[in-house]
Amino acid sequence: MNSNHNSTVEENIREAQVGQRSAYPPEPLQPAPQHEPPLPQARNHSRRIRRLRIRSLDDILSDDQNGEHRSTPDEIIIVSNTNYMSENARQLPDPKPELELETEPTGPIFNCPICMSQFTEEMSTRCGHIFCNQCIRAAIYTQGKKCPTCRKRVNLKDLRRVFLPAAN
Repeated sequence: MNSNHNSTVEENIREAQVGQRSAYPPEPLQPAPQHEPPLPQARNHSRRIRRLRIRSLDDILSDDQNGEHRSTPDEIIIVSNTNYMSENARQLPDPKPELELETEPTGPIFNCPICMSQFTEEMSTRCGHIFCNQCIRAAIYTQGKKCPTCRKRVNLKDLRRVFLPAAN
């Protein structure tokens, strides 16, 4: 009966492989013999595992001239330290040397904190803050005799003319 049972199992397997149905209900299968190949493993699509095609720039340039090269995502291009120049490439003109400054700045540029432009007739308050003459006079008149920066009391008599190096 054991040989009869094995032949029935083998027939069921063959019929299942061919795609035909058996009129008999399938019998439980025996454990697979050791000579059968193992079940297929899941593929690893990791970028680290996949084999990459490595090509040099010389190969790619020669293929491009022949019209053969098609880039693929699994391709690494190695560029050597050699300068490549296409036969059809234009020579770029040498960049113009930068214009040298004819005059060097004489010092820092100071701006008035009220009008935010360069000083005209620099004036200093008693507290040491510097403004344009017109700006400080207008500020003292409108703000009630106070310095616009520190709010200390300032009179028109307390203003002194100063001369900064980069002004005028």
